Amino acid sequence: SFMSKDNKDGTYSIKYKTNVSGDYSMSIVSFAKHIMHSPIPLCMKGQRDIASVIIDKESNIRAVAGQRAMLRIIALDTFDNRQLSGGMTMYPEITLRSKTNRIIIKDPLREKERRKPLKTEVVDNNDGSYDIFYSSEFIGEYNVVIKYSDENKKNKESAPQQVKVKNGSFLRVQIVAAEVDRASCTITDHDFTAEAGIKHHFTIVTADKFQNRLDHGGVQIEAQAWKEYLPEGSDDVLLNFDVQDNDDGSYHIQYTGYISGTYVSEISINGVKVDALSQKLTILPGLTDPSACIFEGKGIERAKCGEHATFSIVTKDKFGNIPDHVNEKFQVFLQPHSHGKQVKGHDSNSTTRVRAKSVYSESGEYKITYLPRKACLHQLFVFYNPIKKRPGWSLVRQSYVTDEWSSSLIFKCTVDICAGKASAKNTSAKGNGLGGTLAGRPGVVTVNVRDMFGHPQLPEEDQELKAELIDKDGCSVGTTTVSQREGSANEFIVIYRYEGEGDHKLHITLDKEHIVRSPFPVTIQSNDIKGEGDH
Repeated sequence: SFMSKDNKDGTYSIKYKTNVSGDYSMSIVSFAKHIMHSPIPLCMKGQRDIASVIIDKESNIRAVAGQRAMLRIIALDTFDNRQLSGGMTMYPEITLRSKTNRIIIKDPLREKERRKPLKTEVVDNNDGSYDIFYSSEFIGEYNVVIKYSDENKKNKESAPQQVKVKNGSFLRVQIVAAEVDRASCTITDHDFTAEAGIKHHFTIVTADKFQNRLDHGGVQIEAQAWKEYLPEGSDDVLLNFDVQDNDDGSYHIQYTGYISGTYVSEISINGVKVDALSQKLTILPGLTDPSACIFEGKGIERAKCGEHATFSIVTKDKFGNIPDHVNEKFQVFLQPHSHGKQVKGHDSNSTTRVRAKSVYSESGEYKITYLPRKACLHQLFVFYNPIKKRPGWSLVRQSYVTDEWSSSLIFKCTVDICAGKASAKNTSAKGNGLGGTLAGRPGVVTVNVRDMFGHPQLPEEDQELKAELIDKDGCSVGTTTVSQREGSANEFIVIYRYEGEGDHKLHITLDKEHIVRSPFPVTIQSNDIKGEGDH
């Protein structure tokens, strides 16, 4: 604005005003002609006090942890004119606005240090701009508050005034993580035990040297692992790894193993191995796969009544690993074959089951023992009850075993069970010879040999079937013979003969034990028939 005033004394007063600082040219014209020195150059300067500031585009609003950053502010007066000179004393205060949970290592001392205002340095550029240098090791968003005082004012004891940012916005800076530091990277999951065939994982979190977690991906993570112990000359056994970049500073490492054992892993970051991240991994055997089990032993082919029969079940998972758990359940029983051959003289309609005992021995092998009591063809059944929890594990295991396998039949075969060892307690005798005979004439007795369960059976080679005639004085008299009856599997003929008369006892023993009702009292009478013929 411009205003002139006639002073009535040959002079004129000229007043002018502008809100915009800068260089001007003022023209004064009288009677259409410039007066002397017109146009006159003018320099309009802004007010001394700072009304607000703006942020120069060269400022580092986003800085890297540990690096020196610069924030340049430009002072404006009330009319938004840039001040063209310096001379102001700046008091910047940069404090953490909000906590972040992206600190890898939780240290109370560092947390206390983190809350302190940042150390700053101010440089007056003497052109109305001021450079504020700052740095921090801690990531996060920081508030910036700037106060100033005028060194040229006479009253220097007045309190510093706070500077506002133009348009009323808040002045803030962001500290982000520096480059990845291998020594500061960590693993969040510490369970390195997996089951064969089941995918397992752990997470690697990348950080800078100040333990600030990176908020971006792009770091090259490589993982590999091989079996620690292998027989000499064997090929390496490796795990299958899959590395997924989550693009937030974390990397999901997923791996699968099929051969149980301990594996040595090697984790590298940007091509360099990191020992702190390279852990030993354990692959445990999976659940038993019935189709991979091995059944072996005489007990699945033949057995003898009264004698324990055994066979073994060698358990394996679907990958051939021997399971390391000992609380699996195998239910084993035998049942007489409904259409199988039966032992003569025994009930063929019996359906008595014989249960077996299962005992874990070692190396995934279960020893199955049963005691048969019926001589005939039997069907042997093996049922399997898979476990769902490994001892010490809190969660139900994921597994390839389905609920359809619960108490399922995994093995069936036919076992030929023969009669047991001949037993004197079940061996009996019959015949006229048990009552006695005539002097000089043979007494004949039929001995029916059976085992302890009543099955017809021949004595074994070490079992002697013996007959002996004993008189009243306990002496052996006469002659006795024992021979197997022709055409019979278990019957023997005992023949005794004695010339004397009187009461005697016939001892019939099997394996030195008396058979049923032995000794038998026999009476040898006078041979009257012989005397009448001679007369």
